[in-house]
Amino acid sequence: MGKAPTQELGEAIFTNRPGVQGVVTLSARLPYHKVLVVFPKRLVKGRDTLRYAYTDSNGSSRTVAVP
Repeated sequence: MGKAPTQELGEAIFTNRPGVQGVVTLSARLPYHKVLVVFPKRLVKGRDTLRYAYTDSNGSSRTVAVP
């Protein structure tokens, strides 16, 4: 089957944009949904915090922070 277009996009961003730590894109499997792609190797321990918000299946908005 090969790689999904979103996988190819992620690889291209990781390779060609060294300052980017992540990206939001459309899901390859669920085209009406978005996915958050994080490049863990680009996060600096003690300096970077990952924060994101999402809406769960009940319609409640949630915010998460990962140190």
